[in-house]
Amino acid sequence: MWLILLTLLWKRIKRRKIMADKPSTPAAKSYSKRPRHEVADVIMDFAKKHQARYRTTRSQRRILEDILHCRTIGMGGHTNQCDHCRHIETSYNFCRNRHCPKYQSLAKARWLLRIVGQISCRCGTYTVSLPCPMN
Repeated sequence: MWLILLTLLWKRIKRRKIMADKPSTPAAKSYSKRPRHEVADVIMDFAKKHQARYRTTRSQRRILEDILHCRTIGMGGHTNQCDHCRHIETSYNFCRNRHCPKYQSLAKARWLLRIVGQISCRCGTYTVSLPCPMN
């Protein structure tokens, strides 16, 4: 099932890239924090077709619903207000599903912070691709 969703995501990205290849000015570029393509977008576009063509279990349908509603009003949220300027910022809750890439990105970031704190050396691994004559 995930292979099908990833294939559909790839097709969507390629279709948008072809449409976006028109020349544009640098000022027209968007610099938002939100990724350009999300798994939830693919689920929204293709979930009904997928469920009509393939038989999905109740747990698979629940996973798709959780990913679709993660970090949206559907999962609820809370507001934070600045004490100085009174700016209000709304934060929506995660779905807490282990299959969700948004929820797992938070766990990945926490894991990386923990691992980086444990590493005391300043070395790393570098991968270099060489042309065929040098192999």
